[in-house]
Amino acid sequence: MSRTPPRPPVLLIGMHRSGTSLLSRMLDDLGLFMGWRIAHNHEASFFNRLNAWLLASAGGRWDTPKVSDYLRTDAEGRRLAVEYLRDRLAAPPALEFLGPGRYLRHRSLFGLREPWGFKDPRTTVLLDIWLEIFPEARVLHLVRNGVDVADSLVRRQRGGLELGRDHFETHRQLFRWRAKRGWFGTSPRVLHLEEAFRLWEEYLELADRLTEGLGDSLLEARYEALLADPRHEMERILAFCQLEPGPERLATSLGGLRTDRAFGFLQNDETRRFWQDVRSSRWMRHWGYDVDPAG
Repeated sequence: MSRTPPRPPVLLIGMHRSGTSLLSRMLDDLGLFMGWRIAHNHEASFFNRLNAWLLASAGGRWDTPKVSDYLRTDAEGRRLAVEYLRDRLAAPPALEFLGPGRYLRHRSLFGLREPWGFKDPRTTVLLDIWLEIFPEARVLHLVRNGVDVADSLVRRQRGGLELGRDHFETHRQLFRWRAKRGWFGTSPRVLHLEEAFRLWEEYLELADRLTEGLGDSLLEARYEALLADPRHEMERILAFCQLEPGPERLATSLGGLRTDRAFGFLQNDETRRFWQDVRSSRWMRHWGYDVDPAG
């Protein structure tokens, strides 16, 4: 009896705060294995560290995506990086993604014979490297209105600053002896709408360039369309991911969806004015976000 051939992964990409965590959880519930050890935002810790290493190798991190171009200009360094990643995917550290049972069966991510994938927004700007490793991968790109993304980034940063301030002031004596990891918050770059919006543009620009020519291996979806017509959009996404969860399982997954979270910028005067300022920019027009959703 012939064995089922290994399955290429589904790479779920999209700018931070674009709804990829929501979609990753739903796909996981509906039969797409997204990893055994899952970190916050429903991301596999295993791939998180690999993507962080790639960007750090170019002197950057998630909020400086353009540095990924340096990886593309260093041919020999890139070749070595791809070999290193392939080795990690087929070595004992892969147990962190596979879990004990799957690791004992496959010993490698290249041997998975079930629908699987991983989600990390940084994959968006490192996509060509991962496609070199998984040339038959299916790429699912989720996009959200840039003003809502920027507003979410700013809110997260300001909240992180408050927590970081409180933690620092409470444990100031401890920090005299122990080095602090990371900034006070998520990123000083996204403290204001203008720069957070530019970051969204940078991600979309890189995504557009790196997905060019993928043809049927690429599916683009909008967060707002998913919330407006969840069943239709999920059926389209599930077909692309080659999943058949059944109508009852799908209905259960859709039951917890908050359909009122689209176009949140309309609820705030500052973000509404900001939308007026940026609505005619390239990527807002490209994705249809230049049209007032309130009519």
